[in-house]
Amino acid sequence: MQNILSLLLNWPSNQDLINYLEIAVTTQTVPLHLVVSCFLLAFHTGSLQDLETLDLLCTLSVIQSHRESSMNGLLAYQDSIEPVSATIQRALHLVQTAHVVDSSSLSGSSTDLFLGMLPVAMPVFSQASQTEKAEHLNSVLETLHLGNLRADLRVSLDQWRMEVGQLLAAGGSLPGADTELLELHAASLADAPELLGGSTNGAEDGTTASSDLHEIVMCSLVLRNSVSSSMF
Repeated sequence: MQNILSLLLNWPSNQDLINYLEIAVTTQTVPLHLVVSCFLLAFHTGSLQDLETLDLLCTLSVIQSHRESSMNGLLAYQDSIEPVSATIQRALHLVQTAHVVDSSSLSGSSTDLFLGMLPVAMPVFSQASQTEKAEHLNSVLETLHLGNLRADLRVSLDQWRMEVGQLLAAGGSLPGADTELLELHAASLADAPELLGGSTNGAEDGTTASSDLHEIVMCSLVLRNSVSSSMF
């Protein structure tokens, strides 16, 4: 896989290389989860930045996972928790990047890839460290803060946000009362103008209101956790 990836770095979006990789996955010469983890790692480290290549790899991965009649092939169960949770986190980061650079094609394919991982994400994160859960929760909140998210992604992230928040609360890293703040944050993303008194200036005011509420919520979380820690 590393050899193919190296070639793609030198010849971005080369369809012959993508076709070769597809055959390798179809014949099980290369496991699908290895393809996913390798190209997401290359994206994470900055060595793979070509948007078209990332789009092709995301699309290939999603199509192959459907052909295997299971989305589980996107992740390796036999791996320890850390690399699997890191792969999920990098997939979410790719979704963020695709939306920030406003690449409609990559936004769609990276969203499909991330959503394909969610069915197995909870068992993974239930065993992850509290630090990893907190980092992922912050990434989810940041993603929800972006505009033009697909409806199914926004709904899934909102549910995922609450589940990870509950895991943190159960582990003592997030006071139970903070679930109210998470609810407020979700409401700010969905209905920010109404929460601040009914803005009439359109999307720009909505974005500003959501940004302000996001900062209030995140600061409140930090303050509560700081006070909680200082008591022990």
